[in-house]
Amino acid sequence: MPHSTPPELLARARSGDTQALGKLLELYRNSLCHQARQQLGSRLNSRVDYSDIVQETFLEAQRDFSGFRGECEAEWAGWLNRILENNLAEAVRRHDLVQKRSVRSERSLDDSKSPAGPLRKQLSDNEATPSRRAVQAEETLSLNLAIDNMTADQREVIRLRYMDGLSLKELAQHFDRSEMAVASLLHRAVDRLRGQLSNGKRDRDS
Repeated sequence: MPHSTPPELLARARSGDTQALGKLLELYRNSLCHQARQQLGSRLNSRVDYSDIVQETFLEAQRDFSGFRGECEAEWAGWLNRILENNLAEAVRRHDLVQKRSVRSERSLDDSKSPAGPLRKQLSDNEATPSRRAVQAEETLSLNLAIDNMTADQREVIRLRYMDGLSLKELAQHFDRSEMAVASLLHRAVDRLRGQLSNGKRDRDS
């Protein structure tokens, strides 16, 4: 189907032609990559792989295509863009969450190895208010407890993706699963982590 138009590919995909769906998605790869780069901006483009986010979007679109209720190309494009928007927002949240934990871990390691570490820690502690130090300690404890309560695969996929920076393809090879399977595992892990942190915050506020 080298010369098929998007509406033709969409019609074939709706009739169950998975090859047509794959070709239809590929037609949107460049525009989705451009959109992802624009929305991530210069601050995150060097830290978040936009191509992985687009690939996650494709995998979700393939998985959930049976739920697409649109009739035309414009509705298809809008549906695909909404999936991308959700994945971009999720990637930013995950990055910020892991970044906070990484900074705290690096600071802890640095304090233990550097001769100036204890002094730097003491100065930092003196500058922070007791209430702020208590909040930071509570946040760190909550995050560590939430991660400890995850399954082994969930802990591993979080570490490999956001600490070691593995791509979806590399994660698939590591877990010996398809990219769609590891993308689902990753989403479940992040959802569970966020849920546990939200529950913990509600418990503390109540």
